[in-house]
Amino acid sequence: MNKLTKKYKVVHEGTKMVLPLTEEGDNAEVFPSVNATAVEFDSYSEAKAYVDGHNLVYEEPKYRE
Repeated sequence: MNKLTKKYKVVHEGTKMVLPLTEEGDNAEVFPSVNATAVEFDSYSEAKAYVDGHNLVYEEPKYRE
């Protein structure tokens, strides 16, 4: 199981991001699923370039009322 520890993480399945990318980043340890592609970066600009280059999108989960 891979553990992501860098401040900027991009985890996606196809073109859908599992986690949002923020300029603040985070220090959380993330364990991506086997089906997910996971990449980590040292800077926001590197992570953003990866997201843009792969046309990745993050959609807020929709909950039923």
